[in-house]
Amino acid sequence: SLPAILATPAPPGRLERIDAGQDFELFVDFAHSPDSVRAVLATMRTLARGRQGRLIVVLGLPVGAPASRRECGRVARAGCDHLILDAWSLRGEPPLLSLQALRAGAREVDGATVQSALNRRSSIALAISQARAGDVVAILGRGPLSTIAWDRHAACVPFYDREVVRELLSDEPDERAKRPASPAGVA
Repeated sequence: SLPAILATPAPPGRLERIDAGQDFELFVDFAHSPDSVRAVLATMRTLARGRQGRLIVVLGLPVGAPASRRECGRVARAGCDHLILDAWSLRGEPPLLSLQALRAGAREVDGATVQSALNRRSSIALAISQARAGDVVAILGRGPLSTIAWDRHAACVPFYDREVVRELLSDEPDERAKRPASPAGVA
């Protein structure tokens, strides 16, 4: 049941609830396949309806099987109210390849409004800046992963979605509202 899920501590990055005193719910999850994205969004949709809020989703996937990324884009757009797609890499592959497939899938269905960002941190900041009381924000695709690569020539650097979320939420709400949601790259 949903109350039991909310009361049970999740493993890091697996339907992990992040509470920094904000007036909306925020979860980080590893969902990165069409079935897992569909399942997480169904649960999050139930929670959002119960709170009379919107479901805002950040979805980014590494370069991999294009058909899976495309289907994830379709599933995500159909399952939420606002979708922010981003791109990232584990090994420095060009992130636009992943983003293009996600966007192509999202364009194939009606549903959520869609934005894109080339930078994972920017997409998370954008979601947080748009969240209002009663909303549910789901940050999907990385979960417990701990590194990110910006290009093939740079070493992987530490990057934890849940730590970025906590850092962004620690800003005062007025400061979050003043900060630009994203540098260049939001479309």
